[in-house]
Amino acid sequence: MVWDEDTWMSLFHVKIALRSYADSWTLTRDNNISLGGSWKQHREYAFARFSCSYCDHSWASAHVLILFHMQLGKWSMRDSRRRRKGSVKMRIFKQMCESCKKGKLEEPEFEMGNIEIILGNLVLSIGQHFYGEYEEEALQEIIVEERLKGPHKSAFCEACQLGVCNRKTSERRNASHAPPYSLQSTTPIAFSEAHMHAQKEDQPCSCCSLCRFCFICALGIILFAFLYSIKG
Repeated sequence: MVWDEDTWMSLFHVKIALRSYADSWTLTRDNNISLGGSWKQHREYAFARFSCSYCDHSWASAHVLILFHMQLGKWSMRDSRRRRKGSVKMRIFKQMCESCKKGKLEEPEFEMGNIEIILGNLVLSIGQHFYGEYEEEALQEIIVEERLKGPHKSAFCEACQLGVCNRKTSERRNASHAPPYSLQSTTPIAFSEAHMHAQKEDQPCSCCSLCRFCFICALGIILFAFLYSIKG
């Protein structure tokens, strides 16, 4: 889906309304924001597709940066309901075509599922920054919808050229949910190194399973012997 302001704004309002905050929040697009400043920041790296407006070349990327600036105003004495006004500014960074090399920055096209994930994570970030909601609810991972090969091509990425496409592993959890290299997959998947590592840690080892089996058998033998002695 190409940029549709109504879709993003209305979906944001639905998700923020579900949190039942007393304050009002607005989301606007601002192509001038960057890193730094006094506003709180949230970053998402999402999967999206691109189409060149000069040639027929199209491509996909799992490193499309969406930067958010967030601010919550002070109480208004004129508002009897004591509602504050929260503002979110959003910038979606673009990419250039590597085929014709015309240098035109093209808009990314997001699937609705990823738009929902991006805005859902934004609302969770608002809750953490302004309402102290440190829940166990984890940020959702992006959906990588097709096979991608090779590393991120920073020479054609607007965010990389501006120096805001931070891909350090140590900052991945706070800044993004996309892998540093794209996965090979024919079906939609949610991916993160942390998630894969957690899955490995959650798998029980064969030794532990054998020990549990032996322990249960021993308890069964003891119980059988006890019942047999009582009956005798």
